[in-house]
Amino acid sequence: MLIRCFTGEDLMVAAGKLSGSDLIELNLHRADLANQDLSGARLDRSDLRGAELVGANLVGASLDGVRGMNAYFSGAQCAGASFRKALLNYSHFEGCDLVEADFSGSVLDGAALSGASLLGALMLWASYESPDLSGALFDATTQWPEGFDAIAFGAKDITGAEAGST
Repeated sequence: MLIRCFTGEDLMVAAGKLSGSDLIELNLHRADLANQDLSGARLDRSDLRGAELVGANLVGASLDGVRGMNAYFSGAQCAGASFRKALLNYSHFEGCDLVEADFSGSVLDGAALSGASLLGALMLWASYESPDLSGALFDATTQWPEGFDAIAFGAKDITGAEAGST
């Protein structure tokens, strides 16, 4: 299967379909993966800098350790996806379904998560300078770094908890 990259360096992968495939440690810099079914795929430690994943299905996908700075996940379905120890500075997750997603140890400096569903998500990031959480929804099962006030960054607690801190 051919993956187009906006860099002009297209990538041929052996998989006949992307869902459930092993895409570990691939150079997907500026890859066009918009609206693709990547459910259950393993993209661990891949280079997703500037990649276009708008509207993609990443349900249950593993993106642990990816370099995804300035990647576009807007509107993607990422329920249960793992982004542990990922570098996601200035990435775009606007309107994403991030229910039960795991961001433990990740860097999300300047990330845009406005309107995202963070119900039950592990938002235990290593760094979170100026995240945009305006209109993002969380509940009592969402976990934040100790002392983090999600409401101060614009998130909305649908359970009425004070600040969503753990």
